[in-house]
Amino acid sequence: MIQRPYLFIFLALSSLCLQCIPSSHISCTESITVARQSIPDKWADEPVIILGDTVSIEFRPGEDANTVVTRECRWYYVNKRNPAVLQELLFYDYESIEKVPSLDVAAFYPDGDQWTSSSSDIERFRYFHDNVYSSNCRVQRLALPRYEEGMIIRREVRREYTRPEFLTLVQIRQASPAMTRTVSVSIPADCKIKCRFHNRENLAIDTNTIQKEMRTIFMATGTKLEEISEQNQLKNPEDWYAAVHFSFPPSGTRSFSWKEMGDYYHSLVEYASASSPEIDSLAGTIRATDPDSVIIQAFLKVRKRIRYHADLREVHAYIPRTADTILSRGYGDCKEMSSLLRALCARKGVRLNLALVSTLGEMQVRNDIPTLGAFNHVIVYYETGDGTLQFLDPTIRHGNPRWTWFHCAGQKVFCIRPGGSVLTTVPEDDRFVNSITTDNSIYRISPDGSWGMKGTICMKGRAAQLVYPLVNTITAEERFPFFQEYLLEMLKIRLFSLSIEQLSADSIQLAYKAGFGQNYLALDKGGFLLDAPSLYGGDIRFTTLENEGPRYYRKYSQQDCWHLPGGFTDTETVDLQGPVAGGTWKQEGQTIVREYTGNPIVVPPEQREMLIDFAVSKAAFIKGTVWKNQ
Repeated sequence: MIQRPYLFIFLALSSLCLQCIPSSHISCTESITVARQSIPDKWADEPVIILGDTVSIEFRPGEDANTVVTRECRWYYVNKRNPAVLQELLFYDYESIEKVPSLDVAAFYPDGDQWTSSSSDIERFRYFHDNVYSSNCRVQRLALPRYEEGMIIRREVRREYTRPEFLTLVQIRQASPAMTRTVSVSIPADCKIKCRFHNRENLAIDTNTIQKEMRTIFMATGTKLEEISEQNQLKNPEDWYAAVHFSFPPSGTRSFSWKEMGDYYHSLVEYASASSPEIDSLAGTIRATDPDSVIIQAFLKVRKRIRYHADLREVHAYIPRTADTILSRGYGDCKEMSSLLRALCARKGVRLNLALVSTLGEMQVRNDIPTLGAFNHVIVYYETGDGTLQFLDPTIRHGNPRWTWFHCAGQKVFCIRPGGSVLTTVPEDDRFVNSITTDNSIYRISPDGSWGMKGTICMKGRAAQLVYPLVNTITAEERFPFFQEYLLEMLKIRLFSLSIEQLSADSIQLAYKAGFGQNYLALDKGGFLLDAPSLYGGDIRFTTLENEGPRYYRKYSQQDCWHLPGGFTDTETVDLQGPVAGGTWKQEGQTIVREYTGNPIVVPPEQREMLIDFAVSKAAFIKGTVWKNQ
């Protein structure tokens, strides 16, 4: 309930850090005034600003199992009334790895009022997603009685994790800007727990390690921390953003090695791949005998019989149900579909193993910090005769099974094998295809001078895989507007009409007619500007690479062919050369061909100038001009 006036709040801003001081020294209204005056001008448009944030993590070894207790105390300042970012507070807890968290919230208003939450204010319910209660996750929801500009919100959350091996890091910068944030990790002095501070983005962070009451405490504190923009989708964010990383074992007083962590996870999930009469019966329908064919046939049977659906109640957010359960229910998530595929292959004498991976753009593990917490996907792998690892993703419902791992290419992968688990990287081998080919004819639409372009586009490999799931789930009537928007954004093609000649997960071929705007075709001046089709994705942005981290490029090729009307033979083109990509223009009579090849490469921040030069060179390369032969 609202009380006016209430007690003075224990809040002051000193040297841009939030500190507790005696309540008699400062009032709620005065504290809010101090907070407002200390916020940098550049944050004027931020709806919510974190004044102070302390995250304390305590590792507690036990006789049978370890636990980790965390306490997060955060002070928010509501800088703008809309959007109402914190008007309703939601907290998620996962029953399979932690006990029910405790939650305390208080609000301090500019007029001196204060409100403190009670247990009756907090509603707790099961997470509802995709029209079903499908998760072991519960939500605690708390609505503030008043929400207005200039108020301060204090929230404290205490958690006890019963499966600490699924914890991995605390990031220093987060979704809201923060005046100050402190992360501390407390470990008994006789424990050997890996705890590392990583800061490739070079934030101004103070770190310190102290010994106190038979414990070692590592601390990291940052001030005036910018928010992380959602637009900065780094391929390996864990290699860039400042964070405290830790490796907590499920038992014992020292961090596990990757091999030990693999043996531990295998012991948790191996039971799920056990056979049953129903699995034996389904395996009996596999007629192949050589291992490769057995795997493909088993894969196709899982694809046909099992739909992807994550039912994460109880412990099954992390540990799969049995394969026969998945087969009988007809649905399962990634680890469960992978376990069923393993079980089928095992009945045919072929061994598959599980592999843990993180999807693109998510935080991955660091090589020196063994943990299960940064993986969010499970696939399978097997070894060929020469020791090469081959991966398959049974959750991919389209395309050649041998290509289903391409979305994981370049990602770190934890290959689970008893006594030999290893952290490695999913390779981008010669089978990785990512190409677009266009063939275009320029023609006169009408005698009044209107011109257009007609031709074909063929997307192969990854270029097709990115589009196919979107096109395959919409109606035939919706496909033209979809491609109309997609081709305009990606290739600057302005569609008049379209026919789909081929549509599969591995290859998409389109026939089309399109027009030029005045900026694309200027016959009154005697020339064509050949920037449609553009290169896939268009120009790259000039970036503040030193703040956003490294850029990752995948293998990619594109060939564009233009057949010109008679008389247009004089060309002005610029070839492209460099470590990121190369491109050439060629002309034979009235036909012009542009070829572009992008290389799989990482451009680190220290090579930012190279990336800027590439952006300039690529922009010039995209645009070729053809003049009428005088």
